[in-house]
Amino acid sequence: GEVQVSVGLACAVLIISIAGLLSPWLKASQHVAFGVLAVVVAAWTHAALLLLGCMLTLAIAWSRLALRRHTLAEVVAGGAIG
Repeated sequence: GEVQVSVGLACAVLIISIAGLLSPWLKASQHVAFGVLAVVVAAWTHAALLLLGCMLTLAIAWSRLALRRHTLAEVVAGGAIG
């Protein structure tokens, strides 16, 4: 409901802010960060989505590495921020 949307939006603002603060030193993967956020928000209301969401987020993390858009540290940082 409304609470989940409000929390999700607040978390999105935090993700962007933290990634921006880290950007001079680390290009944290916001794709992974938002994947983690989506898993948390979806699992909050539909626990059955947890496994699927985790698998999709891992696929996003792998793709960021395979495409050489991020280093492992940047992908892990994105996961931690999310």
